[in-house]
Amino acid sequence: LPPMKDSTSEPTKIFDNVWFMGLASQGAFVITTTQGLILIDTLNTTDEARDILVPSMQKVGLDPAQIKYIVLSHGHPGQTDHTGGANYLQKTYHPRVMMAKEDWDATLPAQKPERPLAQRDVDIKHGDKLTLGDETLTFTILYGHTPGTLGIFIPVKWHGQPHVVLLHGG
Repeated sequence: LPPMKDSTSEPTKIFDNVWFMGLASQGAFVITTTQGLILIDTLNTTDEARDILVPSMQKVGLDPAQIKYIVLSHGHPGQTDHTGGANYLQKTYHPRVMMAKEDWDATLPAQKPERPLAQRDVDIKHGDKLTLGDETLTFTILYGHTPGTLGIFIPVKWHGQPHVVLLHGG
């Protein structure tokens, strides 16, 4: 098939406490908690984070200043898909940025000056948990796509009923 032109997706509430937003080719997830927001991935670039992600959050009533944690599902040396907006968001809103140690170790030395990676805050290891307010995410490492691709177990609610979803970061 011929390649399709990328487009911005409308912000979509996929669970009572989880939103998807971003591009048709690259997305981010926002998890709402009683003490702020957890953002998983940050699109490709500063421009996309600033011009797509932030306005999408605001469009649905989410305040980007309430992002307390950014979880980067994985990183590629020399590429910034998933991680490209993290530097801008970290400098603008001051969340803590988390990624698997293996991917921090691989991506930081290979970053490009025109696309800097966020400052390293937290190394995620298998079995680590992140609790913010009423939500606790649990992490595992799913080797293969990258050395530190994350599997993230996320407690979600669907019409008020609790469930757990696994997000495969690769």
